[in-house]
Amino acid sequence: MVINPRSLGLERTANVIRQLVVDQAGPGWDLDKICADEPVISAGMGMSSLEAVEFLVELEKKFGVPLNDLHWWTYDSPTIRQVAQHLIDLAD
Repeated sequence: MVINPRSLGLERTANVIRQLVVDQAGPGWDLDKICADEPVISAGMGMSSLEAVEFLVELEKKFGVPLNDLHWWTYDSPTIRQVAQHLIDLAD
């Protein structure tokens, strides 16, 4: 099921992303420990490069938007809140 981030709004979209991070990270991660102002793909999240790509694929599936700007994801280290806004901006 595709979720429209525009209809969710910024905070609820950020919460969905936070939950995806927890699901990706596995046991030991708590949703309450992940701040919306943390970079999504960073050493602190403990994702390998393969896991980061898998996470981006999950975001594309969940929100139904293409995430083509790998430079932004890789070098700008966007926060969860910035990713939520980016998804809202890309939504139809």
